[in-house]
Amino acid sequence: MVHFIVVDDHKNIVANVCNVIDKTMFNQPFEYEKHCFFDYNDGFFTKVKKIDGLKIFILDIVTKSRSGLEIARFIRENDATSIIIFLTAYEKCGADVLQNEFMSLTFIVKDAKYEVRLQKALHKAVYLLTKQPVIKLKKKGVNYFIPFNKIVYIYRETIKRKTVIVTEHESYFSHQPLSYWQEKLKETFLQSHRACLVNPDWIGKID
Repeated sequence: MVHFIVVDDHKNIVANVCNVIDKTMFNQPFEYEKHCFFDYNDGFFTKVKKIDGLKIFILDIVTKSRSGLEIARFIRENDATSIIIFLTAYEKCGADVLQNEFMSLTFIVKDAKYEVRLQKALHKAVYLLTKQPVIKLKKKGVNYFIPFNKIVYIYRETIKRKTVIVTEHESYFSHQPLSYWQEKLKETFLQSHRACLVNPDWIGKID
């Protein structure tokens, strides 16, 4: 599952961006979901924090309440892997993007040809995301791609005889034994005991 988070204060721009996303993903071999907002409101922050998996942000730089540059800083505080694409009507904002270390993919001005450039950027974004180290799982018939760094721990469920992969907001069942994931994640995860693998990046302290 690839999640597209679109923010723009013009409804027609949001609709156009969604059309470009649909065209880009038409022949892709995995599912995607669009999350649309017209401002950086509480709903935006709540949703972003709960989304697991691969994320592509398409952010308007200038809105009524906040700057997209401010939002990019918020994203990068806890997320170094998601793709950020800036979309704006003000070409002069490009200098502000370049001066800050947002690790953004590109900066697109909303002119007559912005949809063509956006589609090219989205193709590149999807390619980059799918090259990241991820776990591929299926939940309720939907394929999910979970980046390694979003996994908190993995443990063996003895009653259901399944492996449970736990992220900050979701749990996913896998029919693969724990030994399979131990081999796959041996360079990044630690074995806390026989039935559990832990991502050391999520360890706050050891008691």
